[in-house]
This record gives sequence, structure tokens and C-alpha cells, in this order.
Amino acid sequence: MVLYTKGLRSGIIPFLLTKLAGAGLSMAVFFAFILQASRFDLFQWSEELSRWMYWGLFFGYGIACSFVIDGLTFRLRGFPRLLVKIGLYVIAGFAFFIFKEVNGYTLFAGTVGAACALIFYFGTYASRQNPLFKYIFAVGLPLLFLLAANLDFTKKADWEEERTASSYSASFSYFNGKHEIPVRAKEGQSLTISIGFHRENEGGYGFHMLNDHNQYVGLTEAGGGKWKLSVPKTGVYKWVVTGDGLRGSFEVLWHVEE
Repeated sequence: MVLYTKGLRSGIIPFLLTKLAGAGLSMAVFFAFILQASRFDLFQWSEELSRWMYWGLFFGYGIACSFVIDGLTFRLRGFPRLLVKIGLYVIAGFAFFIFKEVNGYTLFAGTVGAACALIFYFGTYASRQNPLFKYIFAVGLPLLFLLAANLDFTKKADWEEERTASSYSASFSYFNGKHEIPVRAKEGQSLTISIGFHRENEGGYGFHMLNDHNQYVGLTEAGGGKWKLSVPKTGVYKWVVTGDGLRGSFEVLWHVEE
């Protein structure tokens, strides 16, 4: 694909920075919405920021589509070129979500995707007009988001815990965020784990398991509120308990079998 000549004349790095600025602006608007929707819960916001799927959408899929659109509209000039590019950005935003099936969710997601795509296009235009805008959204803001994604905004109050070789319990007056409970297991072993919550308010809670690479581990329901894992690789597995403005206590029990 031929890169459009203005980008080549001005240098490949400034040209790429305009694309990064477009991705950075659209991502900033998207995560500003996420922050507002979470009622400014920094923990939830940080967890969403750490999802690499979003980074791949904005900085991978978005930039790739922008290059393709530049190539398709290379020979057009003036107002028709603007209209065609706007249309192609809208299509690109929709296409990612409705490629496999069309339903209420994909239509909504496609609409959000189309809006983000138009914001991306505006970002590439604005970055060519203002160098400060370019560097803020191409470099500064993504670095700030990466920092926030790696910070733990968990908040706890009056946290009291007790751990034994096969159990962990904690009580608290406030818990918003996550708490990790490491359990070491060897390849071929069977790990059975259960958890019980006692809520004293309307706060929410959840749980999942990660391996030592912070990747989600699938569990099999074993009945009676228990979950089972056939350990695929020796290492430390983390049982992650989450709270959403929760007051109360929880207890985790586990058993490892050869």
C-alpha cells in the first residue's frame, strides 16, 4: 500500500505521531466515559485500563484502519475526500463489532466504535495543526494511562486477616478493590478451593484465579460452592477476591491432592 505523499514529505515519524495522537485522543475520550460510568472508581478504571484488548483496538486496529483509509482515498481531493474518509472511518468502527453477528449489543458497540473512529480521525487532523496536541495525545497521555494501569487503587479499612496452611479469612469495615491469596501447587496436582462471603451492606464482591503470569485460569465447578483446578504447571496460583464498597468478611479454604 502506498503511503500518502504528505506523510512521506513531512517525515515518517511525524506522520506516525499523527496516527498515535488519533489513537490517544479516542482512547482518552473512551476512558473518560468509563471513569464517569464507574462513578469515578479509580480501581475499576485502572482494571479497565489494564485490559490489553482496548490498547490493541485503539493502537493496533485503529491505526491499521487509518493507514488503509489513507491508501484508499489517496487520489481523492477536496470535500469528496473528506466525506469518503468520514464514511470509511464510520464503517471501520462498526465493522469490528458486527463482523460475526448483528444484535442489540453489537449494534450498540458498533455505534461506540464508530464514534471512537471519528474521534480518532479528528485527532489525526488536530495533531497536524498543533504540535503540542500531537505530543500530549501521542506520547504523554498513553504513558500516563500505562502508569495508571499498573497502580493498585484498592482501599481497605479495619482489615483483619488470619491465614493457615489451607485457609485464609479476613474481616473489614470497607473493601473496594482486590486482595490476592497465593497458593503454591505442582503440576499434576488437583487444587480444590471454596470461598464464603458474609455481607453487612449492599456492596458487591467477586473472585477469580490467576497464574504466576497474571493470566486468568479456568476452573471447574465441583459442587457445594467449590471449584477445582487440575494444575497444568508448577507455580504460584493467586486466588483474587474483589470487593465493591463491601463491608463484612470472607473465608477461603483450599485443599491440594496428588
